[in-house]
Amino acid sequence: DQPPRLRARRQVRADFPLRQNRTGLCDEAHFPELKTLCQGFIEVGNYAWRGPKESTGFWSTEPRPLGTLDENDGTRSGGAYDYVSRRTAYVMNMRKHSYDKFVTDNDVTRAVNQESFVDTIEIVNGDTIHGFAHYWVSGVWEPGNGLSTSTLQEVEDGPTDFWVWPFDVRLRQDGCIVCPCESAPCDTCQCALDSQSRGCWDDDITTPSDTFDADTTNYPPKQGSWWRGWLQNTRGTANARKNAYGCELGVSGTFQRSSVANQDPVFYLHHAFTFVVVERAMRRQRDYAAKGQGGNHQSPPFYGLDEYFNYGERERECPGNNLYDVSPFNHLVPYTTGQAVGSRHTYEDILRQWNFSKRHYRWVLEGEN
Repeated sequence: DQPPRLRARRQVRADFPLRQNRTGLCDEAHFPELKTLCQGFIEVGNYAWRGPKESTGFWSTEPRPLGTLDENDGTRSGGAYDYVSRRTAYVMNMRKHSYDKFVTDNDVTRAVNQESFVDTIEIVNGDTIHGFAHYWVSGVWEPGNGLSTSTLQEVEDGPTDFWVWPFDVRLRQDGCIVCPCESAPCDTCQCALDSQSRGCWDDDITTPSDTFDADTTNYPPKQGSWWRGWLQNTRGTANARKNAYGCELGVSGTFQRSSVANQDPVFYLHHAFTFVVVERAMRRQRDYAAKGQGGNHQSPPFYGLDEYFNYGERERECPGNNLYDVSPFNHLVPYTTGQAVGSRHTYEDILRQWNFSKRHYRWVLEGEN
């Protein structure tokens, strides 16, 4: 017998378990505050957003369910942190959603050929080049308790992005949608009891005001910032999402928008591909600017990002995310005169050292790297 429409009864398990002893994984975090955050997440076990919304987790959501389904009888076996899981190309078992998310040559050409490098980055970081691959590779299927008939119909009729991206991350981070795990199956999501009173569905990008990562009171989203646009596309349309699907969510594998997505080996292949697209765009910007071919083509090392970030007194984005802000990284690029070895780089430092004219090639005993 065929399984019910859209019901995934098997979850594919890859034969490479995740590391269970995570002690020591945070030792390379050179700064105490980063190490503390890392340890709280990886070693202590406060998996992302499985605790009080004010104090738990990084910016990503965890795979669901934490325990996964046995291939034969549907019982719970192991957990999503025990091994890599996915149902590649299974996007709600719907042909139009499973086959329309491949990156095409035209998609890459459009990203590379933008006159503005900022526009290139917007395209590459968006759904077409980067985003949907996470869901296509990991798969999206029904939770153990299934989905309502109305939600299934909305998913079938509507665009995939409104269903899986980016609401499952923003609304869960805000504590508006919760996926309790006190009883099996723990992969079924619902509206938080206080979601209405906290302003989850008022389409106001400044509410809720008590979440872990969105301090819109002390750091109001600036006009023209990527952060403001992100909140407008998520919080600003949350009520429409709720009207369409309620608070139901699909289930995804390890490679979804997850804090452990890099445990799936496809992570590195996919992100290397996105870097190649950016590299091609950088070369085009460099060549066209050198030839004086007009338009908005900009020279290295910033490709016009300096003009973007000079908007609003050089603080267009939230602190720590602007060109001239100090990054979490050190020892990533060579230090220059006047810089203390071991200090954190600014993003300006990094881009200057990644300029084509300063790229270095190292030789090791085993051969060329």
